[in-house]
Amino acid sequence: MGKKIESKDTNVANRLNEFLNSFDKKSEFLENMNIPYQTLQNYCKGRMPHASFLKSLSEVYNVNINWLLTGNGVMYMDDNLPAVQPEKATIDSDLLIEVVSGVEKGLDEMALSLKPSKKAELIILLYNHFNVLGKKTDNKVVSQYLKLVS
Repeated sequence: MGKKIESKDTNVANRLNEFLNSFDKKSEFLENMNIPYQTLQNYCKGRMPHASFLKSLSEVYNVNINWLLTGNGVMYMDDNLPAVQPEKATIDSDLLIEVVSGVEKGLDEMALSLKPSKKAELIILLYNHFNVLGKKTDNKVVSQYLKLVS
């Protein structure tokens, strides 16, 4: 069995929790790592992870074990990206519908047509624009983008 971390602030547990925050569903992580939920909870509360867990964490997610154990370096090895990307299901369907509707309306009003691939690229661009700003669609902005691609 792993031993309890000796430091007061449980640094390893804090860094493990920081890594795990990138997952919407812990079940995906548990399945990929093939460990029980209670084991993960113990590690997150300060129990020192087993060497086999650390090895798997490095192999499956490219986590830098030096970072996890000491705090030195970056979270991920290999260009700071995990080998298996955590599942992030964060498409705002309402915003996507607004963007598609705005593009279609703008195309009709301007009597324009775009190839499906261009229309898709425009929708992605506008979706990302409004999503980053955290705003609803703006017909003026949609029209400006349409003028750029037409």
